[in-house]
Amino acid sequence: MPLVKSKLLRINRIESCHDPRNPNSGAVMQKAGLFYEGTARQADKNNQEGFCDACYYAILSEDWRAAI
Repeated sequence: MPLVKSKLLRINRIESCHDPRNPNSGAVMQKAGLFYEGTARQADKNNQEGFCDACYYAILSEDWRAAI
């Protein structure tokens, strides 16, 4: 088995989006510390109706550091 070295990832931004018709997903993102950034119209595709809006949430590394 090859040896895998552990590396520290230097991530500046984590983002996620959800369908606005599922507000519980947004609540999970907020609970995880992400901030609501806005809704993009017809920015995603779903299995039922084709294109749908997407609510975007994100957190920056500086926000995360300030919270810990």
